[in-house]
Amino acid sequence: MKLSTSFPGGNALFLSCDTGIVTFAPDLRDSERWFYWAFEVTGAQGKTVTFQMGNRYIGYHGAAISHDLKTWEWTHTASQDLTSFTYTFGMDEERVYFAHHMLYLPHHLEDFVRRNGVEITTCAMDRHGSPIPRIEVGEGAHTILLTARHHACEGAGSYVLEGFVEEYLRHPLANHRLVIFPFVDTDGVYTGDQGKGRHPHDHNSDYIDTPIYPGVAAVKEALHQLSPVAVFDFHSPWHNTGRNDTVFIVQKPRLLSHMERYARHFEGAITPDALPYRTSNDIAPYEDWNKCVGHTALSTYSLHTLEDVDLVITVENTYFGTKDCPANVENLRHTGNCMWQGYLNYRKESE
Repeated sequence: MKLSTSFPGGNALFLSCDTGIVTFAPDLRDSERWFYWAFEVTGAQGKTVTFQMGNRYIGYHGAAISHDLKTWEWTHTASQDLTSFTYTFGMDEERVYFAHHMLYLPHHLEDFVRRNGVEITTCAMDRHGSPIPRIEVGEGAHTILLTARHHACEGAGSYVLEGFVEEYLRHPLANHRLVIFPFVDTDGVYTGDQGKGRHPHDHNSDYIDTPIYPGVAAVKEALHQLSPVAVFDFHSPWHNTGRNDTVFIVQKPRLLSHMERYARHFEGAITPDALPYRTSNDIAPYEDWNKCVGHTALSTYSLHTLEDVDLVITVENTYFGTKDCPANVENLRHTGNCMWQGYLNYRKESE
């Protein structure tokens, strides 16, 4: 049996490999304590292996599993304390990928634009040479800006972004176009970094006069040039428990009444195919970690203080869902569908 992280998004430290037991941990690299991991196993046909960690960084439904890094499902074999999962390899399973959650990698973005007939342009090169993608969809004088992966590991939000754009294509809003930065931390997405809590600061905290990250500089330039009327920033939260098992909006004092009105329309647009969303799960200004003072370099602060913007939504999208309602690629995308429908209804009420 061979263990590897030599693929896009790979991340793990292998601490020991005894008969039938592999002990591993997230590779933090230049980040503070976080929980993302993803690795490849080859040559384990016919074996039953337990993969264990020192922390509770396994999801409720076990590991995400793939044989091609494209399609994902859950193993549903997590230990009760969420510190390990077990997998029995079939005789035909020569190569298997396991991950903290259902990964969204550059080839997913390529499939998405091909499937929807849109084009990717490269707006800049990241610090280590990765092309930073930018996508424009539709036409119009008014711009809606979409951003994702300020923290490289937050792949669940990328599936929600896909659903948002696909619903826009089905039900466009006259004279409004989408401008999308799907991988603000492109290097981190390719290399499988945590991205959260980078040193000296992460991408989400780089909205300073002279950003150190090319992806943030590209977003700031677009904000200046385009003066968007709305911004949607897609994230994923802490590993699990509490509101982290839900979809929720991070509220800010400015435009709060607009956010609350949009949230009601988003909740009203939720269908049975989407993950549940309730306005009661949103995190209010100054509540818990949602500090609204002293963080002027944060994207959430910077985006909310744009002069012409009418609505700014920072949405946190669960990695796993709940024990009774697992997150998957389909219901994450459907959640994005409902987000766009909520925006259409928000605009109708505003007219």
